[in-house]
Amino acid sequence: MLVRHRARCALIPAGALACLLSATAAIAQISPPPPPAGGDVMATPGAPSNAGDGRARPPMLRGPHPFRHENTLSATGGYGVGNQFHGVRAALGYGYELAGSLWLDLRLDLLDGAGAPPVRDVPVCTDCGKVETFAAVGGGLAYRLRADIPVIPYAAVTAGPIFLFNRGARGAVGVALRAGVGARYYLYHWLGLGLEVGGLWGAAVVDTAAGLSANVAVLDLGLSGEVQF
Repeated sequence: MLVRHRARCALIPAGALACLLSATAAIAQISPPPPPAGGDVMATPGAPSNAGDGRARPPMLRGPHPFRHENTLSATGGYGVGNQFHGVRAALGYGYELAGSLWLDLRLDLLDGAGAPPVRDVPVCTDCGKVETFAAVGGGLAYRLRADIPVIPYAAVTAGPIFLFNRGARGAVGVALRAGVGARYYLYHWLGLGLEVGGLWGAAVVDTAAGLSANVAVLDLGLSGEVQF
């Protein structure tokens, strides 16, 4: 097309300006269009699109925790050692944001102390009672430190009733105070994993004739996970 316009311009010198304009229009027709502003590439029909990938896989948390939710559910598993028993420990917890870093903390702790040797029935043993299962229900406050990284250190203090289910002695009830500290790393703003250590001190009305002590002390260590909603 360009050659044809040049030939026409050579045959008609008087129309040089018109021929020049006509040749420019021909070049514009055969030249590819410039790319869109901003470097965006037009989508080709049938080509795969990654527009929905970000929504399908939310990014992992890298900066400070945003604290978008005010409710939490947590689970902890580990080991506890007491002055009268020891064994595998499990705990469930619920938290509610009261004001800023101050949270309500409710928890249920269970410790399986059935690993103690069995009590012999014959001859009758009157002073070898053992704590088979220990349970504690507590409520209190927790403080969560806000940091510039996706790790939240925290400390909690709870108090409530405790229950001792004994073997070789009747069950017992008491009260106890528990303090714990820990930290969780949040993979997402709603999911965190961490480590917790705590101590419980209390007293229970027990059958002292069965060899049990009224003082109850437990030191525990566990791995925890939390979901915020």
